[in-house]
Amino acid sequence: MAAVVHHLPWEGELRVAGVRRAGEVAAQPRGTVPSGFARLDAVLPGGGWPRGALVELQLASAGIGELQLLAGALASQERAGRVVFLAPPAEPGLAALQGLGLSPAAITVARPREGRDQRWVAEQVLRSGAFAVVLLWWPAPLDDRMARRLSLAIAAGGGLGFVFCPPSRVANGVPLRLGLRGVGAGALQVDVVKRRGPPVAPVHLEWSDAVARLPVSLARA
Repeated sequence: MAAVVHHLPWEGELRVAGVRRAGEVAAQPRGTVPSGFARLDAVLPGGGWPRGALVELQLASAGIGELQLLAGALASQERAGRVVFLAPPAEPGLAALQGLGLSPAAITVARPREGRDQRWVAEQVLRSGAFAVVLLWWPAPLDDRMARRLSLAIAAGGGLGFVFCPPSRVANGVPLRLGLRGVGAGALQVDVVKRRGPPVAPVHLEWSDAVARLPVSLARA
């Protein structure tokens, strides 16, 4: 008796289950927010920063332009809700943030003690859904256990969640991991360490290409 093979249409059950073709970039079920950089959006799954999913931004030292990278997201989310800075290495430049239309009243800065307090606060803030954007500075490379806990928290909260941490190639559960390197005044190289899709070449960004820009002093305040 000949075997009967049933072929499922690609646009049916398989896509609902989250399966994708080899070489295809994963969709973002909750949608995305444009980064403000066309070159970067072209390689980000869904064409922007994902809602309800953690983004890991790796950098060896602060002040290389990491906040300028997020200026577009901060500007676009001003009406969506509050922005929180968790354990930033320096005080945010409020004047520069105001230049994007962010009211100081919409900005929260929290400095929990490192260790258990920081872990607990980070999870609660990400999970709360009270903030449109959460910016979290982590003192060590993000291990898989903590990465999964933070990812579950932001999935419950549904906002934009970014964690800044030291460079690492150790695997963890964060779906989007980017390495940031300053390459001169007004420019940044973004290495796509991990994404749900095929490997991609580094992306060179210049602040002059951005839709929304912050003064360099913001990252060094």
